[in-house]
Amino acid sequence: MIDHDSHDNIFFSKLTSFQNLYKRNYIDRDPVELLFLKNLFKEKKIRRVQVIGGNTCFDLFSTLDSKSEIINYDPFEGYYGKSQKQIDTEKYFFRKYWKFKGKYTHIRKSVKKIEDVENCNNDVLMINDNTFFPTFELNHIPSLLIYSHYRELPCINTLITKYVPKIHPLITLRAVSYTMMYFSKNEISNCLPDNMKTHITNGSFGDCQNVKFIIEKKTKKYQNFSEIKNRNKNFNHK
Repeated sequence: MIDHDSHDNIFFSKLTSFQNLYKRNYIDRDPVELLFLKNLFKEKKIRRVQVIGGNTCFDLFSTLDSKSEIINYDPFEGYYGKSQKQIDTEKYFFRKYWKFKGKYTHIRKSVKKIEDVENCNNDVLMINDNTFFPTFELNHIPSLLIYSHYRELPCINTLITKYVPKIHPLITLRAVSYTMMYFSKNEISNCLPDNMKTHITNGSFGDCQNVKFIIEKKTKKYQNFSEIKNRNKNFNHK
């Protein structure tokens, strides 16, 4: 059962029903993160997302408008290897459950450089490959970039020390959550209902000011990201 206060919220109820129906817990994202992402897409009227390493694209099927477009670059190799039948089956069930009637395109290949992503400029890009740290040129800057760090120390360390300082001057880091960082050319609102204001705090992330931190209320996971910063320091001294 999903642990949350607003148990009457329709979206949280759908997440809980999904877990009960398919006997499967979606652990990659915190439920509050998914709600934040859903409201962010709605606020900015996002209808198309390109994702690198989307896997099942559960987070996009569940949060995008039902008539949106998803382009997923994922080779499904190695540890994440899947047959085409498995991929098609998951896609079918997720589309059906979330009543997604939009366009879904799966490009079964690895993205080695940002130029491999077509029409990236001013598009919405999600990067779920925590080993891929692209260099953005002026003609390849998305309007919204969501980078998944998945709480993995090597990824977080690289993001904090090398990646964020390079990308922040081009597209501002606006928010950070338990598994994701949100860079946007325009400001990002709280994207949560008023009764969930305690899930949002504001602070600095490295040299980036006025960054929103989306936290899980009951566990206070990485509140103000002090825990991540401390773990990062220990990682650097090993």
